Amino acid sequence: MKKFVIPSAVLVAAVALIALLTWGVSTHPDTASIDSRVARHDYPLLPGYRDKLPLLGTNRTASLASFHGKWVLLNVYASWCTPCRAEAPLMAKEQRVLDAHHAMLVGLTYQDGVSSTEAFNRHFGLREPVLRDLSGNFVHNLGTYAVPESFVVNPQGRIMALMRQGVSARWLNHTVLPLIAGHA
Repeated sequence: MKKFVIPSAVLVAAVALIALLTWGVSTHPDTASIDSRVARHDYPLLPGYRDKLPLLGTNRTASLASFHGKWVLLNVYASWCTPCRAEAPLMAKEQRVLDAHHAMLVGLTYQDGVSSTEAFNRHFGLREPVLRDLSGNFVHNLGTYAVPESFVVNPQGRIMALMRQGVSARWLNHTVLPLIAGHA
């Protein structure tokens, strides 16, 4: 009887682990699937591309599809986020470069209040349109659970590149600009 106790315990533990993994994968968006599709050059449509979100500073809503016809650098950020504060001066500079290429920077706030976001943008000279994800669902559908993250979205709403951390000048110059310049 003792011969079967240890293998049975191992089997039960293995089944429990598989069940836990299955639950985790089924209840959280698969960040890796977006990332791996982009890496394979199988560019997915941005989840929620047509979903309307409140537009900061107005009583209107907008979607990423509202900017149809333009390349968009979608920057997910929050005023309370230290890495977001570090990348903000670079984003302020980048919005001028994007304008010159008929592309645009669009902010997407995550768990941030209106006055905090407005003060953050004023402080860093950010003037891009900002969508507000009040529930966190839009951001989570991107596979985002930490900020900052950025997504390069083509005029058809497809994710062409992404950065799951603060952006660098190198990434902007070697990834973002060649994408938009090559298709502008």
